[in-house]
Amino acid sequence: MANLFPKRILEEGTETKMDKINNTCRHTILETLKVVLKDEYEEVLKDPVFGPILAIVENKLVYSGKNIHSFICKQLKVSKLHELWFVFANRPLRFSMQEFYAVTGLKFREEPELDVNNWKSDKGFWSLVLTKNKKINLLIIRDELLKVCNEWTYVDRVRLVYLCVIHGFVIAKDLRVFIPQEFIRLVMDFEKMRMYPRGLRAYDELIASIFKAREDLHLKNSYVLDGFSYALQIWIMEAIPDIGSMVGKKIKKKMTKVRCRNWKGSGKVSYQDITSLESHFDKGQLFPFISSTGSLDAIDNAEFFREDEKNDERVGRIVALIGAKQDWRQFTWEVETLPPNMELSDSEEDDVGEPAVVAEEPAVTTKRGKRKLIDPGAESRKKELLCQWAAEHNSGVSGEMKSFIEGLFTSSFNSFTELVKKDIQERFDKFDNEITLLKEKVSQTTGPSDTVGKDRASEIPCPSETLGKEQEKSSLSPGPSAAKRK
Repeated sequence: MANLFPKRILEEGTETKMDKINNTCRHTILETLKVVLKDEYEEVLKDPVFGPILAIVENKLVYSGKNIHSFICKQLKVSKLHELWFVFANRPLRFSMQEFYAVTGLKFREEPELDVNNWKSDKGFWSLVLTKNKKINLLIIRDELLKVCNEWTYVDRVRLVYLCVIHGFVIAKDLRVFIPQEFIRLVMDFEKMRMYPRGLRAYDELIASIFKAREDLHLKNSYVLDGFSYALQIWIMEAIPDIGSMVGKKIKKKMTKVRCRNWKGSGKVSYQDITSLESHFDKGQLFPFISSTGSLDAIDNAEFFREDEKNDERVGRIVALIGAKQDWRQFTWEVETLPPNMELSDSEEDDVGEPAVVAEEPAVTTKRGKRKLIDPGAESRKKELLCQWAAEHNSGVSGEMKSFIEGLFTSSFNSFTELVKKDIQERFDKFDNEITLLKEKVSQTTGPSDTVGKDRASEIPCPSETLGKEQEKSSLSPGPSAAKRK
């Protein structure tokens, strides 16, 4: 089977567990804009092109670096320039411009008549930047421009938000990388900006970054991932719904267009979770192709054809077997042979150069302590899913036996539940009766304090009676003057 099918870049089970992924697709600066430039941010949020992209931020979908890295390790090495192939649970699936468009909805067709070089000056801030060829990056925007932009025109502040979304989230470059003059010229005319094939540019940036990241992947302790990697994550969640359930939750069940706006949640997925799911994924649902019309509706859409794309007959064989409903469980994927001099000693591994970590937002890394989950149901969904697949994976038990065991367990559990409920109710009834009897005894019992009080009260004379007796005695006894006369 040599050369009939592409090979895996790493053998199954030997995928690296990266400590750090320096992701440049960050939304921290967008969160800042929501506060500092609230009105301008909401204006961009209503944009038909970039509004759905900002829905990722609005829905608080967590970035799953381990999920993305795990898939980068599961690649097949194909000769295609503009598409990637992966293997999950021995089953192949594709990520191409078609899948990227289904996730983002960003324009991918070139517009020959679109003139990106000419722009009209309005004598505002960005006109001055273009005229004087000033260099602006996201660091300058965050640390300097946001403090003085209140003096600008409203439209210039809206342009600032657009540039942060485009350069910092969609193209996703490092904070220190200067914004291309082409991007600034485009935001001078919003209609022209929307006509630009942003999806094509963003997809190519992401693919180039993934190609670079997979070089000597088994030797790296960390790497930088540029480009709109959120799109790759959402594609994984769409193509393998069980992974989607572990990471987040769909807002609407049947949404095929611009799928990035349809996910929310903050499920924490570990390498062990992914490995466990993959090992019990015999009958799991997986979509090798997705499109804006629906999963598997379009395998090779001519709209996404690229003239410089390379032909690879090995990929053609995979597509043919997918169409023939190939059972991939018994299929054996060959693995790329690593050069013999690629093994490093422990001391050499310590000297491997690592890219600088961007200071704005911490890298995706293993954290100590617990973080508060925005999606509290994520952990329960993940555990339920993994238990379900683990139970169904045992092929030594027949279907009838499974049904019998499930029925036995269900009936036993229901009986136990009723027994517990009955016992708890009896305890509450007994406790209620005891409280009632105690109240009755207390009401019938005369306390010693009451008796003592009554006795003492009978011994004390009434004030009126005492006063009368004293008056009577005074009238009978002679007064002082009478005694003297005697």
